[in-house]
Amino acid sequence: MGAYKGNAHASQGALDNLAESIPVTARVVSRDGSKNSGLSITSEHYDALVSANVRNVLSTAEAAAALHAPLDTSYGGDVTVMGVSRPDAFAAVSKEEMRFLEGFDETSFSGTEPLCAVEGGFAKANGLELGDELELPFCLGVCSAYGQKYSDIGKLRVKVIAHYPYTEVNGERSPNMLVPVEWLKEAVEQADEEFYYSSLSVELQDPMDLNAFKEALPSMGFYPVDSMGADVFWSCDGVSMEDELFIKAAEELQENLRIYNRFQPLFYMLVTLMVVLAVFLTLRGSRRDMAIASSLGESRRRIGGVHLVGILATQLAGGAAAQVVLVSQFSLTPWDSLQILAAYLICAGIGTILALVQLFRFDTLTLLTKSGELGA
Repeated sequence: MGAYKGNAHASQGALDNLAESIPVTARVVSRDGSKNSGLSITSEHYDALVSANVRNVLSTAEAAAALHAPLDTSYGGDVTVMGVSRPDAFAAVSKEEMRFLEGFDETSFSGTEPLCAVEGGFAKANGLELGDELELPFCLGVCSAYGQKYSDIGKLRVKVIAHYPYTEVNGERSPNMLVPVEWLKEAVEQADEEFYYSSLSVELQDPMDLNAFKEALPSMGFYPVDSMGADVFWSCDGVSMEDELFIKAAEELQENLRIYNRFQPLFYMLVTLMVVLAVFLTLRGSRRDMAIASSLGESRRRIGGVHLVGILATQLAGGAAAQVVLVSQFSLTPWDSLQILAAYLICAGIGTILALVQLFRFDTLTLLTKSGELGA
């Protein structure tokens, strides 16, 4: 019974924790689904998505700065800049290989402080050390159907808090500089320019509400991905759901639980029948003693009650001893193991009563005659 309930408990636990092992990601893409970066996602779309029951928000915004050459609204500047909510929001940056100034870490990018991290080669070429401060003209990159454009947002001062190595991942290259995306947004809005995110993804807090989340997307201003749609590659209001693995795993676990629940009554019946058989075989040799006690005036109810109490006490002691095994071997909580003990005792009690009823189906005189007691 412990193994049966333990497996059911494990399946339920796996289902409850499935969001941690297989998260469901909602990613903003172009409406035809061909792009998930280099987008122009409005603040309204951002706010609508992150206000849902989501977590682990990863967002970026493309920008540029001028160090040696002036800004150009068509080409940006000579410093490539990426606003990030976390360093790992951009694929071509490895937070594990970042070297931070003391007192700072990757969470520093989640705020609105004027901070930056610079790529190692860029830092070396320009003599930028941790703790240095830079004042540079910045501009925000905006993607549209007519190509990339840049909006000048003025001079901004940032402090270098980290270095990171140059990498290339899936055609993306490490930018020269990372800045907090929300700090960049504040700077853009203070310059009276409209801010756009270049990528956005979130994880569902409770993937079991996946269908409700999908149904709510149109009210947030998002459209289904249409790979055959014309002239929608630049529309940044599609959402791609990465939910196939979760759905498959959840369906398998739910099917396991349905099987456990479907056969649970039969399993309890089997346990009860096993108790009936065990008690009957154990006490069958005591029927002569029961007959003698009955012939001496003891009521069958009293005789059966004595045996019932003794058997239940033994079953309770054995069940209590099994609690240690249940908790240690099947990772059950004490409350779960107590529920198993209670179910076992109910089955054992019913089984014992049925066995005793069967055992007492004898005629005292006939049984004693066959056993030779009367002749003695």
